[in-house]
Amino acid sequence: MGVFAILQQNGVGSITMNADDWISVDVSLPESKEGMWSKEVIALTDTGDVFKLSCMGSHWQRTKAFTDSGAGKVTHWMPLNYPDD
Repeated sequence: MGVFAILQQNGVGSITMNADDWISVDVSLPESKEGMWSKEVIALTDTGDVFKLSCMGSHWQRTKAFTDSGAGKVTHWMPLNYPDD
């Protein structure tokens, strides 16, 4: 199932984003310095849930919301961009 299908299935279809915006964790991970968490990114899980998370190397944060969702792993991510002030 594609990223868009997962998002629409989980009621996230109203967010403006393209399937090409998502980066597979198999292709690359957010940049982080050794022993430090990356900047927060938008993370898509194997259950279709979306979270704001950081990673350190190949390890993703396990927030309470992530754990409670039943998600097993992050499959895709995209940078979290804020509008310029």
